[in-house]
Amino acid sequence: MARSVSLFHDERISVHASIEGSLLKPHILKLTYELIKAYGLLNHVSLRLTPTQWQPASVAEVTRFHTDAYVHFLEQLESNAAEVRDEAGNYVLNPSVVFTETAWLYSQAYTGGSLAAARMLRSSETDIAICWMGGQTHARRDCASGFSFVNDVVLAILALLQPSVEEPNEERRVLFLNLDAWHCSGVEEAFYTTDRVLCLSLHHRADGVYPGSGGSADCGEERGKHHTINLPVSDGLTDENLDALLLPVLAAAAERFCPHVIVCCAGAGLIAGDRLGCLNVSLDGHSRVLKALMSLELPLLVLGGCGFTQLNAAKVWCHATATLCGVELPMALPEHSYMDYYLHEPTLSVPTCTLDNRNSALALEALKETALYSVEQMPQRVKPQLKPVRAAAPPADAPPPLARTSTSVIGGASACIGLAATGAPPTDVEMRSARTRCESTADASAAASGMEPAAVPPASADEGGGAPAPVPAGENGAVVGMDVDGGEGDAGRERIDDDMVAEEHRR
Repeated sequence: MARSVSLFHDERISVHASIEGSLLKPHILKLTYELIKAYGLLNHVSLRLTPTQWQPASVAEVTRFHTDAYVHFLEQLESNAAEVRDEAGNYVLNPSVVFTETAWLYSQAYTGGSLAAARMLRSSETDIAICWMGGQTHARRDCASGFSFVNDVVLAILALLQPSVEEPNEERRVLFLNLDAWHCSGVEEAFYTTDRVLCLSLHHRADGVYPGSGGSADCGEERGKHHTINLPVSDGLTDENLDALLLPVLAAAAERFCPHVIVCCAGAGLIAGDRLGCLNVSLDGHSRVLKALMSLELPLLVLGGCGFTQLNAAKVWCHATATLCGVELPMALPEHSYMDYYLHEPTLSVPTCTLDNRNSALALEALKETALYSVEQMPQRVKPQLKPVRAAAPPADAPPPLARTSTSVIGGASACIGLAATGAPPTDVEMRSARTRCESTADASAAASGMEPAAVPPASADEGGGAPAPVPAGENGAVVGMDVDGGEGDAGRERIDDDMVAEEHRR
């Protein structure tokens, strides 16, 4: 039976685009939505629009992760930008941040969509929820990073972790997959010390590439040790490389971790031709990962992430929507109001680039083995019992559906198996402050050059989990120490325990 798909969108999102601030995504989202509509894909989804079916994120919702002072600053940008201009330096992690006048309104829109999608999944009202507006993975609790002002991914994951009224003691688990050219630095940092979120990230990593974090040796700390898995790749990654590296790790991680729900940031940055991504993946390669996620038959939240070639990004997210709906699209783009944008390439295709592939087979194999080693160190969880979701019926006036495609995947991605857990169940979700990060120069240079990274030592029976992980690398490889909530290191850490999560659920 076909799975129900819900699409969350704000038809006014494009007004937040800014040439001066180099904020392109709101305009890309307009192109994406118009292309989805032109292909007739709205007949295959349950369309959820604001303000009739969901609301922009409120201050109370955003401050469940972000600090009051930072959110208050964002609120002032629209009407009091001149007065708070001198404060901007206190709320940026790197020089790439440009606050626009509507940064807060934009953040409320994409965060509200991601939260509404997460809640619909949480209440078992849909199988797959899509919010291409979301996927801003870089913002920290008290500052912006890149074009990420509010970290909607962290907030959506927190919503998905909340226990239900029927099962108040349930400790839910979320598998987060970052499929983009840029490392999910803010999400990794937020859940680095918890074992209830497995953060798996495939991203481009080289000297000078933003954000500079996400080394393969970064595997989590404390309860979260081995629950962070990074797959940093070099220039020119191809479809074949992506299949051989990511799909086996994803299948093994899902089988071991047995999540209740999956969150995927399906960015367009890894697609060939992206202005900044420098990778060489096709639309089909991108879709094969989504099919692997669908084959796990778990509730799935798909967010948009990044992308800096506008037309390619629109094609990627339209093609991904069709994949998630199980629909095969014709190659010729249908006529619509933005057809003039595509005159040079009026097809649903993105040609691969003439780009040197700096990912050697030896380096990718070593990277995969390192990731699989981390997976093996996690305790085997028990497969959760999920509530069935009734497939949404298409509108009565819908045209005949396009041909559906199979969700089978080359290389396979097996579903979770129900084995007895070997370790104690997780008892908390921990929000850690930013901490000093450093990683061996050898690993960073190996990722950039395609050389084989250093081998991971086998686990010791006395240590029960292998050698301790080094402290993760900071943005742009620099040593970063950030004071969060007036504290340093553990002193600035906020612990979210079960009682607090349950209290948020009752609000």
